[in-house]
Amino acid sequence: MNPTTQRLVLASTLLLCHQAAAQCQNGWDVGAGVPGTNARIYVTTMWDPDGAGPQPPRLVVGGQFTTAGGIAANRIAQWDPATGAWSAMGTGMNGYVLSLAVMPNGDLIAGGEFST
Repeated sequence: MNPTTQRLVLASTLLLCHQAAAQCQNGWDVGAGVPGTNARIYVTTMWDPDGAGPQPPRLVVGGQFTTAGGIAANRIAQWDPATGAWSAMGTGMNGYVLSLAVMPNGDLIAGGEFST
């Protein structure tokens, strides 16, 4: 390709990119998504509360938040993808949840900066 053709291709590409970028709106589209937490999430894992039972696996999140989906959930909560609903896990924790693990027997274990 000769230098003149290269410049034309480059100029056309830049113009097309500029036109495409100009069509994009700048901002967040909230849509119909699930409300999240009121503070940071540090860890997530999938957990099936009844093992091979009829309930689907749930997304468990841990962090520094105190609400999830508008409900009280002290630093640990679960989201059911089948229903799209958040739920607290007991009374939660009194400090940050920094790690989550599912044991071979199905137990969910949390670790972090908490004593209860």
